[in-house]
Amino acid sequence: MSGFNLYTRGDRIFGIANASLMLLFVLSTLYPFIYIVSASVSSGFAVSSGQVVLWPVDPTLAAYKHVLSDRMFWISYGNTLYYAIVGTLASLIIMVPGAFALSRPRLRGRRLITFLIAFTLWFHAGQIPFSSTFGISACWTPGSELFWLSLAMPSMSFS
Repeated sequence: MSGFNLYTRGDRIFGIANASLMLLFVLSTLYPFIYIVSASVSSGFAVSSGQVVLWPVDPTLAAYKHVLSDRMFWISYGNTLYYAIVGTLASLIIMVPGAFALSRPRLRGRRLITFLIAFTLWFHAGQIPFSSTFGISACWTPGSELFWLSLAMPSMSFS
């Protein structure tokens, strides 16, 4: 049983090609983040002259000192936290009782309410102004590119 190989030559080639493509994909998605961090700790002259490619050039924390000393930054950050916390709590306060009510089989109109909620997930608000602006016949006529796109991707907004 020691000579038994579980993978064929094609499996190994596929594994190597797959791993190589995934590595290329990971590196291409990580590079912009690495560049932003490198640019943020590099001197402004090095960034504007194009010297920063991967590693920081003339490291400095001046940009962070400037941003963190600005009063408007902290006001904006406070607004972000407020909207995130209050928005999440408000959503939970509305959705949890609604979901509980919709889970009860004896609720009258449950299927209609569920359909209306699902309908808003399928069709974005941008589709209605688009169809009213360009006319129903222009977008929803069979043969039109937009008609086939709307069938293929019902949640796509054309606005």
